[in-house]
Amino acid sequence: MTCNCVKSYKTSEVTLTGGNLYLTIPGIQFATLPNYTSLNVYICQSIPAGANTAPVFLSDGTTNVQVYNSSGNYLRADEIACRRGFRMIFGDDPVHATLVCRVKPSAYTGA
Repeated sequence: MTCNCVKSYKTSEVTLTGGNLYLTIPGIQFATLPNYTSLNVYICQSIPAGANTAPVFLSDGTTNVQVYNSSGNYLRADEIACRRGFRMIFGDDPVHATLVCRVKPSAYTGA
């Protein structure tokens, strides 16, 4: 019997490095996480000042995973500034996580 439970994870660190926002999640290994895994991510630290429209990544300390919003665009820091809990689905082709819920639009206007 398989369990379709949604696992919940709390961040241990939120950092802005090289123009990207990293949400570090202990106790998860993205390299071995099955495709289509549902997870709840709770941001337990403040988002650093200056994160603005930085792209968001999940990190297990070794592997960094790009996060997409529900419309398929890169998730930006300003889209998650007002909320702390997010349902995501992990995908492995390419390695990414996608938000299931809608978020407010980013102020990002392009490179």
